[in-house]
Amino acid sequence: MMLVTLLITMAGSIGTAQEKNFKDFVWKYDGKKKEHTIGLYAGISGSYTEVMNKPAGWLGAKIGVVFDKRFTLGLAGNALWYDYALDDVVSDGTYHLESGYSGLYFEYLQPLGNRFKLGFSLLTGMGIAKYTYDKDYRYDKPWYQQTIDEQTYSVIEPGIEAMVRIAPKWWIGINGSYRTTSPVRLTGTASSLFNNFNGGIGIRFGAF
Repeated sequence: MMLVTLLITMAGSIGTAQEKNFKDFVWKYDGKKKEHTIGLYAGISGSYTEVMNKPAGWLGAKIGVVFDKRFTLGLAGNALWYDYALDDVVSDGTYHLESGYSGLYFEYLQPLGNRFKLGFSLLTGMGIAKYTYDKDYRYDKPWYQQTIDEQTYSVIEPGIEAMVRIAPKWWIGINGSYRTTSPVRLTGTASSLFNNFNGGIGIRFGAF
């Protein structure tokens, strides 16, 4: 939080003169009644959550096309960070939980002046989760036996992000979301494995 506060404070002193000539779109065209703009951005994020009552993280990336500085259509993906050696469902070694998902997301952007925005998003997609033997226990197993169990799932994730511009094309934000998935039927694991709140920090680069 101290880092975010510092960056927000810096935003008041970076690039004031440059922003007067900065265009927050990559293309514009004339419509029947008004001018329309198209913007573009790419972003990365990291968020904290809990999985099986243990701290975990999701590392994310996304790219979005912004219409009229408000409506975004894009692609997003997240990968799980869960660095724990597990041994609950096998007796011949330890394994790790691996997961990731990707899909389409929609976002509505609400500008709050020139430097601040709120983003309200909804991601829908598909993911995969699996238990994989740790390296020390894979040597004597053929490739098709190195995965203990593997399941796919669907995901719906609404979220919100508060962003501040720290340079003409750079934004940093604080985000929160709630992930809901179809049942994840991994052996010996609750089907609501990934259903939880998430909160973290994101960075975006672009003109939008």
